[in-house]
This record gives sequence, C-alpha cells and structure tokens, in this order.
Amino acid sequence: SQVGRKLAANWKLAFTSIWRILLLLSVLGGFLLNWKFRIYRRMKDELPCLAAGSVGMSVGLVVALLFNDSGIEPASALAVFLFFTWFLLLLGWRSAAAEPRVLREAPAST
Repeated sequence: SQVGRKLAANWKLAFTSIWRILLLLSVLGGFLLNWKFRIYRRMKDELPCLAAGSVGMSVGLVVALLFNDSGIEPASALAVFLFFTWFLLLLGWRSAAAEPRVLREAPAST
C-alpha cells in the first residue's frame, strides 16, 4: 500500500540520514528559544506577518514529515529556516536592547 511504503521510507530515512540530526537540533533549538525568550509571542506582537509565516512553515513541516516519501528532508529544511529566522530576530532584538542610550547633558550652571 502507498501509506505503508511512505511510512517505511520515512522510518528508514529517520535512522540513516543526517537530516534527522538537523531536524532534531532545529526543533529543540526553536523550542528553547521560544521557551527562554518568548520569541513567538514577541514576533506576534511586533511582526504579525512574520508570525503568520512561521505558523505556515510549522504546518508545512508537519505535513511534509507525515505525507512525503522523504518527509524528513523537507521537514528538516523547513525547521532550519524557522530556527535561523528566530535566531536572527533574537540577535537583532538583543543587540538593540544592549545599545547604550545617550543621556542628555545637564545644562551648565553659571
């Protein structure tokens, strides 16, 4: 059957392909970033279109993993894109928060 063949192909790739490591590390890294820094919540507030794209990519990741013959490969690629998007957002937000603020000089007293 077609479903059995797809499951067998995914199962074989899950244990023999380097993509499984990329998928695992990207998903764990994404969960860690979201848990520690609340990336998705901040992205949803400040960048709603990017948040919608992240949800779409997450759905695509699950669909690719479940319904594609070599589902682990496209799912891993999507997971890497999601992780790096979130990571780059975090770098931008963290560097903006770390920039020194310029204080106004007090007027000189005469």
